[in-house]
Amino acid sequence: MTTFIGRGPGTSPTTDFFPFSAALPSSPVILITGTTAGAANTIHTADAKAYDIPIIYVANTSSTPLVAYLQMGSTATTQSIALSVATSSYGLIQPGTPISGSGVVSIWASAASGIAAYGGVTRTYTASA
Repeated sequence: MTTFIGRGPGTSPTTDFFPFSAALPSSPVILITGTTAGAANTIHTADAKAYDIPIIYVANTSSTPLVAYLQMGSTATTQSIALSVATSSYGLIQPGTPISGSGVVSIWASAASGIAAYGGVTRTYTASA
């Protein structure tokens, strides 16, 4: 008999929605201050025993176009996913790639202020995550 993490025996896998681990209940928007891959802001660390699927929006609050760079586990610049964000605009930078085993999601930007990240993760509890 397999038990599902966080659930009783015989319970099917289930999904819940959570804020990013770096977000606060009173302040769910995370300001991005890192301007290099090595100085990226960690916005979420996945649950060690579940699958987290991040849905991440980035907003440009500055008066100039900026670029946000997404890191899914790797801090290598060549593996950062770039998204140009126009002035006073926003974009979906991560539509939902599953991560697990305490995987880390980080963002850095082309300027030290002006990019804010928001969204959350869907977390699926299974016996095999």
